Amino acid sequence: MPTAVERESVSILQRHGYRILRTDRSSDRLMMETEWLRRAPSEAEVAQGIRDARSRFTITTRPRSTTNSGGQVISGATMVFELEYLRS
Repeated sequence: MPTAVERESVSILQRHGYRILRTDRSSDRLMMETEWLRRAPSEAEVAQGIRDARSRFTITTRPRSTTNSGGQVISGATMVFELEYLRS
C-alpha cells in the first residue's frame, strides 16, 4: 500500500513528465527511480556542442517510526537528480 510520501512524490514527478520505473519497498526504506526523461538542449547547451539531454530522479526515504494508525513518520529523504548530455 503506497504511503502518503510515495503518493505525493509520484504526483509531483508525473506533473513534470517523469514516470516511475521501479519502486522498492521494505520495512526500513522506500526507493523510487524514474525512467530517463529526454529533452531538447537549451541554446546555451547547443552552443557547447550538446545535442541531447536526459534526466531522472531517485528518491529514498527512511521511516523514523510507525504511528498507531499504521502510518510512517519519515525521518529523512534523499533525492538524487541525474543529468546526462550527449555531445555532437
